[in-house]
Amino acid sequence: PYRELSHEVATAIERVTKEINPGDTEQEVAAALEAIHAERGIRTPVILVGGRDRLSMYQHVTPTTATIDSCVMISVTAERNGRHVSATRTVAFEESALRWLREYHTMAMRIEVTALDATREAARGDGTAADVFDAISEAYTALDKPEEWRHHHQGGATGFVTQEWITTPDNHEAIESPLAYAYNPTVQQARSEDTALLIDDTIEVISTTGNWPTQRVTSCRSSFGMDRHRVLD
Repeated sequence: PYRELSHEVATAIERVTKEINPGDTEQEVAAALEAIHAERGIRTPVILVGGRDRLSMYQHVTPTTATIDSCVMISVTAERNGRHVSATRTVAFEESALRWLREYHTMAMRIEVTALDATREAARGDGTAADVFDAISEAYTALDKPEEWRHHHQGGATGFVTQEWITTPDNHEAIESPLAYAYNPTVQQARSEDTALLIDDTIEVISTTGNWPTQRVTSCRSSFGMDRHRVLD
């Protein structure tokens, strides 16, 4: 059921994102996604929609009557039967937006993969959320963005609540398996986020459809790599 829900959520967000046109309002986009989810008995307690201007000012872009311009990012947390799924997708409509988004988004993807890599490693021992945070912080530093993590929380464990816990320097919650994790690192206006299952020490991204362009990226701490959802152009 969790994989099925995750696939449905990813399908809905990708469908709506691909149908957006510059000039649409953020609220119209959010309403379209909520309607698709409602047809499937899915609640959407969190919908973030932002164009370039608002993404440059806010990390948490709640939908307004502002219109979409050269790019758009949609982030959702959806729920059905108590299970929660989080995912983010981004589209660039203009080459000028794509250039800087691609750079920042690649960084965000690498940090997310680093977080998943650290989660996988922590599951092999007695690792904690703080260990994962340390890996995330080190990844930001390795990418020459040492203070960027301070602008938004980095996500953490999920499942039967939106966030079982958030990874922080002083969070010593044990990394458990099996359990779902959703990290959401941000770099400037870019964010990489999906829901992944940790089973034993294997990570499986489940909020995916196979119909969105991906890019292979590697962890900042090892040769571990994963395909992540890149900016659609």
